[in-house]
Amino acid sequence: MIDAVIVFDLNAQITLANKAAESLLLARDGVLLNRHLEEVCSSPERVITPMIREVLTTGKEVFTETVIRPHTQIYRVHVVPIKEESGEIEGAVAVFHDVTDARNFDHMRSEFVGNVSHELRTPLTSIKGFVETLLDGAMENSFICRRFLSIIDAETERLNRLIEDLLTLSSIESRERIIRFKPVCLAHSVRSVMNILGPQISEKSLHVEFIYPSNLPRIQADEDLLGQVLINLIDNAIKYTPRNGTIVIR
Repeated sequence: MIDAVIVFDLNAQITLANKAAESLLLARDGVLLNRHLEEVCSSPERVITPMIREVLTTGKEVFTETVIRPHTQIYRVHVVPIKEESGEIEGAVAVFHDVTDARNFDHMRSEFVGNVSHELRTPLTSIKGFVETLLDGAMENSFICRRFLSIIDAETERLNRLIEDLLTLSSIESRERIIRFKPVCLAHSVRSVMNILGPQISEKSLHVEFIYPSNLPRIQADEDLLGQVLINLIDNAIKYTPRNGTIVIR
């Protein structure tokens, strides 16, 4: 996309504007010339006009980011002075560069990092809980030891997949997340999550009931993402259920 460019004289009147600038300000061909910005549009003048006058006064370039109404795009506005060979200021140039996609990407990246951080924290908490239990004496029971180690192994694999997704930042740029659909047993997923959150459940002495029909069909889903949804739901239930309380999953 071509940047909008507007040239101002010492009186802050427009002396030149390209087609992109006319489109940005919704102005007809030639309407902008020899007029002040506030005469032709109301939205940007509150932000841009003071910048123009500052540059014309100080001779120093200024930057800002703003939305030019009625558009919804975010523009980076760069205003620089025009100087003669003697150094005297004879005008200013304002360049409007659309940075909407870049800012949206920044927002998506922040959300992605926040979500992944939360997803990483849950398996790490579970692994730590099972390791502590093993170190406290559960290793003496071979059945419990193997069960806990199996859960730790599964959570380690999930962590590895999460890290792979984190490193694949192209999935953010394409505004997509890698989704691996396959037939998933919902009952198995719920039981797995109950095992993962076992230390938190035991810590509050909670009773968890899982009620489901014996003929519950498999569903097409991403097992990791489904597991994370279930972890979030059951983890919240654990947090907000009083000690010695009951959680019912249907």
